[in-house]
Amino acid sequence: MRLPSFVPEAKTLLHNQAVGAGADMLATALTPAGDREAVTFRFQVLCSGAGVYSVTLIRAAVTVVGTALGGAVIAANDWQQFDVHVHSGDSVNIRHSVGGNVTLRVREIYGGVE
Repeated sequence: MRLPSFVPEAKTLLHNQAVGAGADMLATALTPAGDREAVTFRFQVLCSGAGVYSVTLIRAAVTVVGTALGGAVIAANDWQQFDVHVHSGDSVNIRHSVGGNVTLRVREIYGGVE
């Protein structure tokens, strides 16, 4: 039996957009497309201000905020990439502790085996 390969699907793109400190970067939180049970969102992000990225996950009306990249302070204008695993019914957004001009690319990856 052949397993499906990982298939990336572009979800959103921001380019040099001003985002306030602690504000959601995305106007609408991301959710898995279609009827997929679980997916991975791959975030690739750069911010003009040094600070900490955090992820907001909402599952069954419960909101959890956690730091990305181990809570490390990331230098200004330093590209970072991290994955967030979500399930059907979840929604996710990203924030930056300092804010500034943000470039963000998000891909939804599904299929294959974790």
